[in-house]
Amino acid sequence: MIKLKERFKTYRPNTTSREFFDFENGLKCVHYGDIYKNYSARIVSSSNIINRFNQPISDSKVFRCDSIIFPDVTETIDDFGHFTYIKYDGEPYINGTHTFAITSNCKDSLMYLFLHLQSETSRKRLQTLLSGSTVFQLSLKLFDDFELLDFSNCKATQQHIVDLIGSLDDKIEVNEKVAEKLLDKALLIIESLYSDKIHNSTVAAIILENPKSKIKVGDASSDSALPYAFFTSGEKTIYHTDYLIDGINIFLNTGGNAGAKIHQGKCAYSTDTWSVESKELTEYLYLVFKSRIKEINDLYFEGSALRHLQKPLLKNMSIYVPNTKEAQELNAALKPMFQKIFTTRIENAKLEQLKKYYLKKFFD
Repeated sequence: MIKLKERFKTYRPNTTSREFFDFENGLKCVHYGDIYKNYSARIVSSSNIINRFNQPISDSKVFRCDSIIFPDVTETIDDFGHFTYIKYDGEPYINGTHTFAITSNCKDSLMYLFLHLQSETSRKRLQTLLSGSTVFQLSLKLFDDFELLDFSNCKATQQHIVDLIGSLDDKIEVNEKVAEKLLDKALLIIESLYSDKIHNSTVAAIILENPKSKIKVGDASSDSALPYAFFTSGEKTIYHTDYLIDGINIFLNTGGNAGAKIHQGKCAYSTDTWSVESKELTEYLYLVFKSRIKEINDLYFEGSALRHLQKPLLKNMSIYVPNTKEAQELNAALKPMFQKIFTTRIENAKLEQLKKYYLKKFFD
């Protein structure tokens, strides 16, 4: 049995106020809130980190290697243990407020640790080390002294586990890239067809609102074994035991920053999400929202500390509505692409389930 500090180097957080976050300037920055919402249990390339921090940072605190980053704080003990593997691809980055970062000279050992820490056994053991009352926190000293159970497996065994689960992660990443390319292609289609068209209507003319949700985020789970996708203002999909709607639907963030998602099938959504569709043009409407997300964020959200989507304003956003013939031709081009996107998402959900099975088999 070995202690974590005997094999790995752990770094304290950098102080990175969201006031200085930027999408274009500064160093890529992994913030604890982004891990909870977007990165938990994921392998993320450093160039794909969402935020940048535009204030000076000592070069000694900048990472140019792979790392594991995780929040050292949680509001509830049971929710502690959200780990992210950052794969360095030439884009330097830092760990932000309330995050520890772990590095190693051996990438294989670091990846094995990433899998090891995600196990239910490791998470429960780490949760016993938390201190606090309203907010719970893990100290660096206790984490450095954390004993890695069954970490003495031979390198061949560790490599086998890393390769097996890594192959699932690789397939998931390939599927995500396929879906991203299809979405980019769909966006190019509507841009080439309608970018020079004069807006002839508003969102209100083609939008259909789904019932207001009464399900809170706390009623959902990250367990993908639950049957229905559950949409929130975060990027990461979580799951629920019940569903509210079926079919192809769009989900818009109502708080924080603008965001749009689309889903096919039975699903649920949180109280901070607005669910809409269109009788004939749901995929087109989604692409309109995606292509104009900055405009929506700048013009249709109000508030400073608590920004909120102004639905009446968004309903009055001017758009071009295709005529019947154009709509038929557009759907003939878009629907096969979106069906492929939905199919890859279903496959990834199954791969995630298989990954959880192997994590339990090898580490619990």
